[in-house]
Amino acid sequence: MPSVSSIRMRYRLLSIPVTFLAVALAHFLKTPNPMMILIIPVVFFCYSDGYIGGALSGAVAILYSLYFFSNPGQLFTYNELNVQKVMTIVAAVAAIVILVGRLKQRDAAAIEAREAHVREMTRVNMELDKAVNEARNASKAKSMFLSSVSHDIRTPMNVILGMTTLAQDEVGNPEAVADYLAKINSSANFLLGLINDVLDMSKIESGKLEFRLESYAFRTFLNDIEVMCKPLCEQKHINLIIESHPDMNDVVMMVDKVRFKQVFLNLLSNAVKFTPEYGEIYFLTVTDKGKCGEDLLPCSFTVRDTGVGMSPAFQEKMFETFTQESSRYARKVQGTGLGLPIVKNIIDSMGGNISVQSAEGEGTTFTIELNLLMTQILPEDEGEATVSDLDFEEILGGKNVLVAEDNPLNMKVTSTFLKKKGVVVSCAENGLEAVKEFEDSPEGFFSAILMDVQMPDMDGLEAARRIRALTRGDARSVPIVAMTANAFGEDVERSIQSGMNKHLTKPTTPAALYSTLAHLIT
Repeated sequence: MPSVSSIRMRYRLLSIPVTFLAVALAHFLKTPNPMMILIIPVVFFCYSDGYIGGALSGAVAILYSLYFFSNPGQLFTYNELNVQKVMTIVAAVAAIVILVGRLKQRDAAAIEAREAHVREMTRVNMELDKAVNEARNASKAKSMFLSSVSHDIRTPMNVILGMTTLAQDEVGNPEAVADYLAKINSSANFLLGLINDVLDMSKIESGKLEFRLESYAFRTFLNDIEVMCKPLCEQKHINLIIESHPDMNDVVMMVDKVRFKQVFLNLLSNAVKFTPEYGEIYFLTVTDKGKCGEDLLPCSFTVRDTGVGMSPAFQEKMFETFTQESSRYARKVQGTGLGLPIVKNIIDSMGGNISVQSAEGEGTTFTIELNLLMTQILPEDEGEATVSDLDFEEILGGKNVLVAEDNPLNMKVTSTFLKKKGVVVSCAENGLEAVKEFEDSPEGFFSAILMDVQMPDMDGLEAARRIRALTRGDARSVPIVAMTANAFGEDVERSIQSGMNKHLTKPTTPAALYSTLAHLIT
């Protein structure tokens, strides 16, 4: 297809012979006024090509007019009357050329403006259609999300309420009560996991998932994984095999500990859920230091099980939220359908890749490729005593701890946990009371303060700042621990910035509470 410029050039070249043809026609017909015919090519080429074509035609018309109105035999000798005619023709031709050219430019501008308006309206309509579709999809996703969350919340809540009622009816039967309480505890932990997963997906979808990098020894990571996964495997008589490349023994990583462990705990807990009794689960780490960059260590992590496997249909959508396998075995397993989407988003955010190989009845293998950032900085908690190494009753017994909590039931739970280890508990119902209680106490009386964040009269953050600002020897040194349902990373930062030493998220396990206090007090 010829370009616009080539078409215009054709018209410009064509304007010359066409104009001469018109001149010849006027001469042949002895037309008294050649403008009667010359106006034809002028107007035609002005509309066809604009100013240039019309100007060429007009120039030929002027030359012919000079010839037509000159005295016979004297081509360029003319009297006053002929000069007036010539000037009239020149002015007429120039006016026509300019007028028609301007009209064409105006029409072209109007056409361009109309086409631009059409393009803009098309773009706006497409964006509106896209926005409408996104709104519809968001509304549909929200409905599905609420439906799934409602179902998954009501299921463990039904167990908790039902088992609580049954336990109340069996007060005189300790074995039955213990069994009911174990089921209540299991359902409560599942409910807590669901809430955490929903919060994680909310942060991921809103783009607020943040990574708090800190040094983490790889051998400590493997120990943490084994401590948390081995009891789950033992309950089903599953053989857990953890192996790592020898080059990883002395590696210290810079990662977000919580997110890094979350990835592998999700995969390993899924492997436990979907592996029948007496199966096997492998957790393998491979690396090649020969391909190591200055600070980056390429690693491959493999989680392989001998479980029930996944269908091809599920593998296509396994990273979508609230998507679960529909096999008969999978329907018996309690899950949220959020674990794999969270793993995928975390790995993507870390610049890694996750792949899967699975077949029904043949098990599943997840492979994660990551470039780990290495550091020479040892973790701050390296060498600290583990929970099992501490005798909490010996460390905490007789210590005075101030608990600031506005909810009476939460106060009862926390106080009871502490008193079991011999802690002397003082209570405050809000931040204002906590500040006054500490201010009125003898210096060094309180060994620690447990501070809720959201409280009436004065919140825990302000209370911590007020205590740190007091002019007494222990105001800066007394450990203050946030115990709050505020679970986001920014909540932790606010707690630390207010002067607190640690941030515990509710619900807090007794082990976490005892361990935190023991490390801060000793």
